[in-house]
Amino acid sequence: MVLDSIHKALPDVGSLSKLVPVEFEKDDDANFHMDFITACSNLRASNYSIATADRYQTKLIAVCVYLHAWRGERAHECLCA
Repeated sequence: MVLDSIHKALPDVGSLSKLVPVEFEKDDDANFHMDFITACSNLRASNYSIATADRYQTKLIAVCVYLHAWRGERAHECLCA
């Protein structure tokens, strides 16, 4: 009953605008990419009882992952630096 009312209140999928992918940019604070990555990684860290990282640490990890991916190296090698 409650779900039916929620379902009826949702707009038709065809009326929604199409999502357009954007290029990940770690240095542009106006797009909030690093804030999103930091929040997601800290939620995951909290879920698994591991250490969280601040925005600066997350940015350093993102740079490392990007550089290793660009060079074609495996992901686990990124955290060895």
